[in-house]
Amino acid sequence: MSFTWIQLIVLLAGFAVAVFGVDWVVLFLLQRLLRREEEELSATLQKSLRGVGRYIGWSERFFILLLLLSGYYEGIGFVLAAKSILRIGDLRGQQGRRFSEYVILGTLLSFSLAFLIGAVMRAVLGWPVRVR
Repeated sequence: MSFTWIQLIVLLAGFAVAVFGVDWVVLFLLQRLLRREEEELSATLQKSLRGVGRYIGWSERFFILLLLLSGYYEGIGFVLAAKSILRIGDLRGQQGRRFSEYVILGTLLSFSLAFLIGAVMRAVLGWPVRVR
């Protein structure tokens, strides 16, 4: 399969927006919600949002977009399930439950925006919605 320069630019720009641009949107929205939370929960979430959690989000959106563009929609569920299983240890106690609510919200925002960007990219590139 050969790509035109326009298609290549759309792909590169789409990946950049989905991986890094969505990061800023999710961070902005979650920080607005965090202003209302207790100091201890807010500090824990801030560390997660700016630490390894940010890199997890980048890789999550990259794989979601890659799977969406390649037509392997069932793989998207695998990415979300794997992240959910890995976060199960964060659910202990009231503080953990509230923390997990923010993780779920961030994941859903991240997933939704990456999926929307991927759908727009498929439309712009003229690729069919369902490959198989």
